[in-house]
Amino acid sequence: MNFSLRRALAGLWLLILLLCLAVGFVVVGIFEQGVGAQVRQSSEGLDQGIDEALRRFDQFRRASDGQMVAIDDLQVRAQLEMLLTIALANHPRVEGGFWRGENDSIA
Repeated sequence: MNFSLRRALAGLWLLILLLCLAVGFVVVGIFEQGVGAQVRQSSEGLDQGIDEALRRFDQFRRASDGQMVAIDDLQVRAQLEMLLTIALANHPRVEGGFWRGENDSIA
């Protein structure tokens, strides 16, 4: 079998193409793991924080025996703030609040 430069160069180009594809898949995989995992983790933490805050707020409302709670009362606002602090304590980088209307923060 004779040495063919054309065959050797074609094999080299094929090898380079395969290596580029492999590196591309690895880079995409690393990117998706880094950014995608962080986004998924943040989204799950946010969902869990919201669920926990809603569950605790429902308990707070049931504890008031269906009576209207005076939202302007400083003690109620302090209780709601404590409720959120406890509900979101296990979810770092997640903050929340209760809002009445567009510009009025309750807790």
